[in-house]
Amino acid sequence: MTIKRFARNTAAVLLVSVLAACGNGFAGEYGHSVNGKWETIMTFKGNGEVELDMMGNTMVGKYEVKDGKVYITGGKGGQTQAFRIDEQGCIDGGMLFGTMCRKQ
Repeated sequence: MTIKRFARNTAAVLLVSVLAACGNGFAGEYGHSVNGKWETIMTFKGNGEVELDMMGNTMVGKYEVKDGKVYITGGKGGQTQAFRIDEQGCIDGGMLFGTMCRKQ
């Protein structure tokens, strides 16, 4: 496992611990290709639930889409993390997650 991938996965674990709300608007797998292989990071369910795949573990949270962002809540403490949705409908995950687009 590369350091970049390890950092991304570690950040995903942290995201779940700091991730309010039920929501809707997204559905399906979001992630990106790594060396030609699809890597799913978030799977949005139609009922406001999101699954985050981190190093083989699945964490569950809630999400809401509003004001051009997706807000994810979950983990201990129930804090919320906001991610910007870009013009193509992809999620801007910053330096650690990168851009996560819907699986085609």
